[in-house]
Amino acid sequence: MILEFSVRNFRSYNKKQTLSFEATSDETLEDFFCYKVSPKVRLLKLGVIYGANASGKSNLLNALAYLKRIATNPRERDDKTFFKPFIFNEESQKSPGEFDIFFYYKQIKYHYFVKIGRNNVYEEKLEYYPKAQPVEVFSRRKQEISFGSHQTVKLAKKFRDALETNTMNSMTLISALKKTNVDCDIYNNVLDWFSFKLLPNISSRTNLKNWTTDKFDDNDGCRNLILELIKKADFNVNNIKLQKDKIPIDNEIREDILQLKNIPDKVKEQILEQGEIEGRELLFFHKISHDGADKYMPLDYEEESAGTKRYYGLGGPLSEAMINSRILIIDELESSLHPDLLNHFIRTFLVNSTDSQLIFTTHNLSVIAEPDEIRRDVIWFTEKDRMGQTELYSLSDFRTSDIRKGMSYLNAYKAGKFGAIPNLGEIYLNNGEDNGEENK
Repeated sequence: MILEFSVRNFRSYNKKQTLSFEATSDETLEDFFCYKVSPKVRLLKLGVIYGANASGKSNLLNALAYLKRIATNPRERDDKTFFKPFIFNEESQKSPGEFDIFFYYKQIKYHYFVKIGRNNVYEEKLEYYPKAQPVEVFSRRKQEISFGSHQTVKLAKKFRDALETNTMNSMTLISALKKTNVDCDIYNNVLDWFSFKLLPNISSRTNLKNWTTDKFDDNDGCRNLILELIKKADFNVNNIKLQKDKIPIDNEIREDILQLKNIPDKVKEQILEQGEIEGRELLFFHKISHDGADKYMPLDYEEESAGTKRYYGLGGPLSEAMINSRILIIDELESSLHPDLLNHFIRTFLVNSTDSQLIFTTHNLSVIAEPDEIRRDVIWFTEKDRMGQTELYSLSDFRTSDIRKGMSYLNAYKAGKFGAIPNLGEIYLNNGEDNGEENK
């Protein structure tokens, strides 16, 4: 689970901004919103981010996705880092960005920091906390790497040499672990956390059908959870069945396979050698009453509504988070979902997950409509200043006196008490007429 994540000089985040999941002293809905890592550490399972369009909500999620990418994807010698600094400042354009994260894995706290530019990694550091004080695992300044000497992280010379050789200028040492078989639990735990615990970002355009269908097909637990989610969402769906058949590879299919860009050539060759591919048809059975009798009519997935397809797709990651410890990052969670269904999704996660986290952006205000059903410390806001820089702050930063007694968070937000709302102009336009000003 994430304890704290900070970012500086990345996209719209020029100055350092921090997203924290450390729970405040508030004990509201403690059992649902918090997970106790240790007697003194309570972590929030939810992070909700509000803000006007283009205020930096998605960029915060992109920063987490970028950190995952550079921590898990090894690069070749001449590869770029694809780092994108804050561009509305000449100094920041030429400066590296900083990513700083504290997280828990197997009840142990880790701290990872990386400073990275367009072409190189400038600094990198990893620590872990077996007790109150941190133990250095490694530190790095460009290509100079210092390995920790503590007995729990001390590496044999052959591993140190291999890591130094495999760590290119434009890649992190953590990602080099994928190319180096290191015999040390601490190193491998960090790589595992970034690779498997921190799931890839989900946006409104992410096609989750195949990923969720794989879970539906391979895992009985996921299948039952996904089906139960769909049933409780009141889509009038009684059952979901997956039908498979073998399709011979003809010349047309062969050409389509060869044109695929995201599949390695060796994999394409293996598929073509088999001479056939597996076809899958996903059928949703709807309960229909006709002449006093109930019937169950199948409907192909592609014929379902956008909301049903979206909720089915989200069912895979949600079931994964309920069964295992995972961090879900979703941009515009409300996309294609009714407000009641959005809240149903959030509550289902909170009630049925243990040590997973859900971080999402939204414009849907129903999430904060009832103050008795949400905690102040899970709500965050993004706002841009005149320089185009994003500021990130929490609802818990505001004094209780700032909100009139009995006033809902929703009404306070609408009234501009928290900022982070669009600054809209007049609705009347000049019909394209020149207003006498020129762009400068």
